Amino acid sequence: HPGKAILQRVARFALDARSRTRSVYLEDYDIEVGRFLYQGVDVWLNTPRRPMEACGTSGMKVVYNGGLNLSILDGWWAEMYAHDLGFSIPTAWSMDSSESRDEQESRTVFRILEDQVVPTFYDDEHQALPPAWLTMVRNSIMQLGPQVESNRMLRDYVMNYYEPLAQKRETFDAHMPAIANDLAEWKRQVHEHWDSVAVIQVDDDCELLGGSRSINVVVDTGELAVHDLDVQVLHGAVDVDGELVDPQVRSLRSVPFDDDRDRDNARETSLHRFTTTLHETQSGAHGFSVRVKPRHQQLGAFADTQLVCWAK
Repeated sequence: HPGKAILQRVARFALDARSRTRSVYLEDYDIEVGRFLYQGVDVWLNTPRRPMEACGTSGMKVVYNGGLNLSILDGWWAEMYAHDLGFSIPTAWSMDSSESRDEQESRTVFRILEDQVVPTFYDDEHQALPPAWLTMVRNSIMQLGPQVESNRMLRDYVMNYYEPLAQKRETFDAHMPAIANDLAEWKRQVHEHWDSVAVIQVDDDCELLGGSRSINVVVDTGELAVHDLDVQVLHGAVDVDGELVDPQVRSLRSVPFDDDRDRDNARETSLHRFTTTLHETQSGAHGFSVRVKPRHQQLGAFADTQLVCWAK
C-alpha cells in the first residue's frame, strides 16, 4: 500500500496543470516500452535513496544506446562511475532526516543539470554536435560497455561463485561427514571464544604520495589459534566526514615480534603481531581501518559466522 500511494502521488503530479506539459507518466512499463526510452533518451536520471538501490540494470542498458547516466552513487554506478563517463549525485549523509536529505539531493540534481549537463549538451560554440558531450558518450560506450554486458556478469558468476562452490561441494561429498563435522566444531569453538579476540595495538608510518605505509597490528587471539583468524586492513580515500570510500581490503601476515622481551611475552600470552605494507598511488586524504574475521578453508564466506572484531 505505501508503494501504491507513492505511484498515486506521481500520477497526480503528472496530471497537474503546472507539470503535465513537462513530464510524462508511463503506465504499464515493460521491456518494449523501455526499448523506445533507451533509444530516445540522452540522460538517464536515477534517484534512489542510497543505499536502497535494488539493482539499477536500467541504467546499464542506456549505455549502449548512447545515453549518459545521472545517478546517485549506488548499485552498479557506485562501482563504475568516473567523471568522464557520466554524472553523479552526491549523497547528503549529513542530513538529520530522510525528508531533509531528499530536499538537499533534489537541489543538487538541479544544480548539476544547470551547471554541467545542459551547458555540455547545448554547446554554444558548436551548434550542430557538442564535442565534449560526444566524447563522454564514446567513453561511456567504450569503458562501461564491456562491464555492463550480461556475458561479463555471467562469466563473473561462473568463475567467482559457481565453479568454486561446485569444487567445494565435490570435496564435501568425497569426505563427508568428516569435513562437515570439522567445520561445525570449528564454528562452535569460534563462537564460544570470540569475545577473547581483540585488536590491542595499531601502528603505522605515514609517508608522502608515492611512498609506502607500513601497518603493524598486535592482536590478542585469546583462546583461538592464529590460523583461525584473518587480520585485514581496509584502506583508501576518505570523504569529508572521514569515512572510507570504496576501500580496498588486504590481509596482514603473521610475523615475530622484533624485541626479545616482546617475543618472550608473546610466548606466555596470546598476543601476535601482524604486518603489511601499503603503497599510496593517489593524492588526497586517505585512511585505513583494521578488522579481524574468522578464517576456515571450508567456510563459504566469513559473514556466515556473523562475527567480526574491529580495532577501537
